[in-house]
Amino acid sequence: NANTTPGDITGMAIPVEANETLVFEFVLHGVSTTTAGWKFAVTVPAAPVAVRYGIDQPTNIGVASAGAGGTEVTRQTSGVETCTHIKGILRNGVNAGFIVPQMAQWVSDASNTVIRADSHGVAERIA
Repeated sequence: NANTTPGDITGMAIPVEANETLVFEFVLHGVSTTTAGWKFAVTVPAAPVAVRYGIDQPTNIGVASAGAGGTEVTRQTSGVETCTHIKGILRNGVNAGFIVPQMAQWVSDASNTVIRADSHGVAERIA
């Protein structure tokens, strides 16, 4: 709550080796108030060759995308339980590390913005 700077979602890091290419997906179940809303980002190891990802929510139409790791992808919610999908591809460079989803409130608010425990992430190596 009361934080608009995206931070790591605990327990959802996916390891990635140097020079791997992965497709990944995070399925995030949660809720935020209409006032707070929320925004999402994904971080990846330093100096990737390419990273592309986008988000969608069944309650909202459209996809926001980012062309580089760490670029914010934002979405305002309606204050109801929501399932958010973040999907992407990472062509990693020489740095091993992690793909990590991040979340923050869109507007700072004292109410809780929650990602539920049954959220998860998966990745598949394609090269």
